[in-house]
Amino acid sequence: MRELPDNPEDYRMSLGEHLEELRRRIIYALAGVGIVTVLCLVFGRTLVDFVTEPVREAVKEFGAEANLVVLSPTEPFVATMKTAFVIAFVISSPWVFYQMWLFVAAGLYRHERRVVYIFVPFSATLFVAGTVFAYEIVLKYGLYFLLSFGGLVGTIATPTITLSAAISFVMIMSVVMGAIFQLPLVMMILAKVGIVESHTYVENWRYAIVAVFVISAIMTPPDVFTQLAMAGPMIALYWVGVLLSKLVAGPE
Repeated sequence: MRELPDNPEDYRMSLGEHLEELRRRIIYALAGVGIVTVLCLVFGRTLVDFVTEPVREAVKEFGAEANLVVLSPTEPFVATMKTAFVIAFVISSPWVFYQMWLFVAAGLYRHERRVVYIFVPFSATLFVAGTVFAYEIVLKYGLYFLLSFGGLVGTIATPTITLSAAISFVMIMSVVMGAIFQLPLVMMILAKVGIVESHTYVENWRYAIVAVFVISAIMTPPDVFTQLAMAGPMIALYWVGVLLSKLVAGPE
């Protein structure tokens, strides 16, 4: 890897060189994801078991068989490929971001690159925390609430959930919660670059809470528990973002 200049004006590439560099970085990124996907396929059975465990455990609470249902011959193949690819993308995301970073870094000043060195690990940590929170808390109790709502399941209805539906539900909720946990970072960046002043967050906290509940209602199943399970952390993350914004913005 070539050494990056302190001043981006000291290093210029033609349009063709930019496109060639972009092509190379995309190939490297996709190659990394592909290699990890193959490795995940080797452990496909274990990964599918891990991803679907919250759903199977919730179904067992109502006296039903813990096994999920397959409705077509291709469903096990598609479900395993989907699981392997999504998990591989999450695992290899540092490599993908690193390739993106190599492409854009030459256009940044040294102090701007220093900020990215701090934000990227912080962002990755928040994303992992969000997915863990979704898997351990939101899914565990949210699924039980959904299945128990109205007292239908276990009395006049039996929970029969397909393999694909279980995987999609778990992964969507986990990725969404991981993205939601980026809120403090987004707020901090906006304050750092001067787009939003930190005191604006404090002055408009009531509107922020309303927005949080609206977003939670849109992005979660139509039940109170999962909406509150998403809204609660978002409100806490909002105030973390306020604190971080004040720290990076300095005195106003």
